[in-house]
Amino acid sequence: MKVLYWNIRGVGNRPTRRTLRSIVHKYSLDIICIAEPFVPLKRVHPYFWRSISMNLLGVNDRGLQQPNLWIFHSVQASSPKCSNQHVFVHFNLNGITHGISFVYAATTVVEHRSLWLSLAHDCSIFARPHLILGDFNAVLGAHEKIGGILPRCSSCEEFQAMVDTRGLLPIDTKGSPFTWTNGHGISSHIEMLLIVVFVLPLGMTPGQLLIAQLLHVILRTIIHF
Repeated sequence: MKVLYWNIRGVGNRPTRRTLRSIVHKYSLDIICIAEPFVPLKRVHPYFWRSISMNLLGVNDRGLQQPNLWIFHSVQASSPKCSNQHVFVHFNLNGITHGISFVYAATTVVEHRSLWLSLAHDCSIFARPHLILGDFNAVLGAHEKIGGILPRCSSCEEFQAMVDTRGLLPIDTKGSPFTWTNGHGISSHIEMLLIVVFVLPLGMTPGQLLIAQLLHVILRTIIHF
């Protein structure tokens, strides 16, 4: 199973779509999640998704606001369960049911709490292997941030409590240890680890857990086009 999560604001323009098409074909992706596209879904013609053999699975529910999580798939998957900050789906892989929660979190501690509750609920009712990935707009500690003011202790502690309580294990990824930068000069430069991947190894043997940790998850640093 190959999954792409890309926080991409330029999906409305052709050069970005060409890059996305190239990535999908190069890695033979099964599921892609477009986060923070900054354009309506209808802005991208359905022909493009057909050209990369992807079908719309679902979007997050933000009420009157445009969804900022688009999930597409080329494999059989369940109907999505959506909130305003995440989309949960499950699918069958080699006879085993797996779940994936795609996240694009809000920016306030109060809104994070509703997301932590939603993710905890998914984990509690879905007692099977479960991948949770996305842009959490939060860090687990000061070690995940360079520059600027220190992250709020309450934010870090509540994020860490959700991870520990649900028994989530982080998956190491290649590339830069940080996934977001403000692009400013040295004096005001900030980098943070906001896009993170966790696995919930319920019911997994050590061998299956190793496979999960080696799961081919392609992470793209946040790029603003």
